[in-house]
Amino acid sequence: MAYQNDSVNHRLDSAEFGVHHHKRIDDRVDRQRHHFDRRSMGEDRMATSADVAKFLRTTTARLANDRYHRRGIPYVKFGASVRYKWRDVHDWIEQNTERPGAA
Repeated sequence: MAYQNDSVNHRLDSAEFGVHHHKRIDDRVDRQRHHFDRRSMGEDRMATSADVAKFLRTTTARLANDRYHRRGIPYVKFGASVRYKWRDVHDWIEQNTERPGAA
């Protein structure tokens, strides 16, 4: 009988741990949502190479090659990380749009 009680207590402790563990995960997700919301506000939103490559339907390797040859979209370096301002991406598209028949 004592073994069963210990087992029940152990299950209660595990359940209690699970509740606290899930609460910590929920808190972390809420902080990430808040951080994301703050980043998404404003004109100078930043994008990763993967975000821009997907948007332009190209590869991250192509973007890296453009950076290496000092051409393409302006970017910002944060240590080893590369970020693009969405405003610069849209400006680059506008500047590189061919207009047939335009003088």
